[in-house]
Amino acid sequence: MFEQGSLIGAKAHEFKARLSKERSEGHEGLIYDLTRGDLAAHEALGDQVAKASGEAAVIVHPYYAAGWLSRHPISALYIDELADFVTQTQEKNVPLICFEEEGKQKSLLKRLPRIKSPLFTINTIAGDPTPAIGISSIRDSAYRDDASREMLLDSRTSQMARMGVKHVLIGGRYFFIDRIPHNSRAYAEFSDQVGHLVSSRQWLGSNLYPNGCVGAVLKSFLRSGVEVDVASATSPARSLDDIAALSQGEDLP
Repeated sequence: MFEQGSLIGAKAHEFKARLSKERSEGHEGLIYDLTRGDLAAHEALGDQVAKASGEAAVIVHPYYAAGWLSRHPISALYIDELADFVTQTQEKNVPLICFEEEGKQKSLLKRLPRIKSPLFTINTIAGDPTPAIGISSIRDSAYRDDASREMLLDSRTSQMARMGVKHVLIGGRYFFIDRIPHNSRAYAEFSDQVGHLVSSRQWLGSNLYPNGCVGAVLKSFLRSGVEVDVASATSPARSLDDIAALSQGEDLP
């Protein structure tokens, strides 16, 4: 349990100091935009994926709602785990793919640990993981329903699957875990779509459902036939620890 008051203030100060340091140490690395089918970007990703034997790392809106992060006592843990996640990805030469709001890609490099290899990005609309392809807002009349936005998201993840991505380790902001009854329509649809994948069994076997921005991208990769595991660098749900707790019938704090 975290104490409130002074601890939150101290964590907020620590977060802001770390973020300022990360920004000052950041650098303008090479960014490949995968959003709209750039040939050079796809060739670069395909080459890195082949060298990594089909592995890829994905982060979704990693610094979304930075104001909330600076006030929340668990933010320091998340920021540290995110930095470790990115660093280990670089050390293992695994391609790093980031779903980030359109217009924030270059500032992202200033917040992340030093990037030695290219950063691959999918530009998304504000506050939603839907790729910004012919859509600028979740209020766009053509994409207000979930199915239409899922179609756009699946077009990018299925493309990455065709490039050779076989397994993804995913992290980022706005990851939630919901319970779904075994006899519900949502459970049946989820099972029909991804039940054949090994990594979906931890969800279906525990009647759990990944949600939020990270959850939406996770489900999209599963629908595209890519195995997905959750990194510890997620917020606010604590990924595998929370999955294990919920599968045992516990409630999250």
